[in-house]
Amino acid sequence: MINVTIEINVSIKINVSSMINVTITSSVKSCKQIENNNNNNSRRKSWSRAVFSSLQRKGLEKRFIIQKYITKPDRRQLAGTLGLTDAQVKVWFQNRRMKWRQTIQKKQHIAMQQFENVSNLIVSIPSNKDISNKLQSTDN
Repeated sequence: MINVTIEINVSIKINVSSMINVTITSSVKSCKQIENNNNNNSRRKSWSRAVFSSLQRKGLEKRFIIQKYITKPDRRQLAGTLGLTDAQVKVWFQNRRMKWRQTIQKKQHIAMQQFENVSNLIVSIPSNKDISNKLQSTDN
């Protein structure tokens, strides 16, 4: 017999200032599983994910275009401006760099495939000697 208890808390934080920042955090507080009444084996899983507003995403993307690797002071300043934590900005930049690298690799792969396709279409041009040999063989 398996008994599962899950508690889910959702908190919404709205900060109204010169810009509207919305942070939504959801987390699973506890997950207990009891199998065959054996000593109450329990595991705790915690999960939270920030949902960025469109204004926050635009601000982060704008900075990423200018600066792929953000310094600590710049990161703190950007976090304060957008109403995010330093850690959120740091992780966002790490994830965005991974996405950027994958995009570059895909473009390089496509370009390489196109190059290979074109190079396979190139036909060798016969030399004068080859042409004269063919003409002689058809005359006979």
